[in-house]
Amino acid sequence: MIALGIFILGILLVTIPVASRPLKAIMFPPEP
Repeated sequence: MIALGIFILGILLVTIPVASRPLKAIMFPPEP
């Protein structure tokens, strides 16, 4: 169970920044 929790945390740490980049680009478009 502990190993599974660490595995899930690792996945979240990797996927959250990757998923947040497109969201930031949509919410805050770069100024020209």
